[in-house]
Amino acid sequence: MMSALRVLFVTHGGPAIGLGHVTRSLALGRAFAADGAEVRYLISPDERVADLLRGASMIAVEIPWEADPRKAFQSLAGLGPDVVLVDSYAASPEFLIALRSVSGQVVAVDDLADRPFPVHVVVNGGVEAERLSYRGAPDTVFLLGPRYALVDPSYGAIPTRWVKHPVRRVVVALGGAPDRATLRAAVAAVDASLNGVTIDVALGPFA
Repeated sequence: MMSALRVLFVTHGGPAIGLGHVTRSLALGRAFAADGAEVRYLISPDERVADLLRGASMIAVEIPWEADPRKAFQSLAGLGPDVVLVDSYAASPEFLIALRSVSGQVVAVDDLADRPFPVHVVVNGGVEAERLSYRGAPDTVFLLGPRYALVDPSYGAIPTRWVKHPVRRVVVALGGAPDRATLRAAVAAVDASLNGVTIDVALGPFA
């Protein structure tokens, strides 16, 4: 009997970072788990991020990996992951190279192409991803463009909906830690374009 694929995500979230990296990683983690993989998340300590992952039935290992990479690698070696997926701007090229010594496959999820990515796979689901000048290792595979967007499986079958006229209620949601000025601007734009509507603002845990 084959053992389950062991997948480890290295990511982080918080008041200054928001939840984009975590929720994107969570979407892919759910897909792996649905296929029977053992999924864990190595995150910098943050109670709200850990609660989010545990609420999704994921295992969270809290280690300040950016500040203490040696301790992180000790944990990684003990977990013996088959695949490590990194979703963080804080992961340096040196950190990514070192990950290759503890896992058979290292995947980086990125948006910026702002540094070398000496990994096995780079994933960027952005619209402009194919125009970016990525630098990888000789064996790096690049999965670029919207067809590789990491979207939660719950959005795979969107129900049919009808817009009522006139519109009477609008939801504004800008992520886990939206900038206050940006949030005000979004609400003002809705208020200016639609008369007599109720505006609901959905705030993340770091708002």
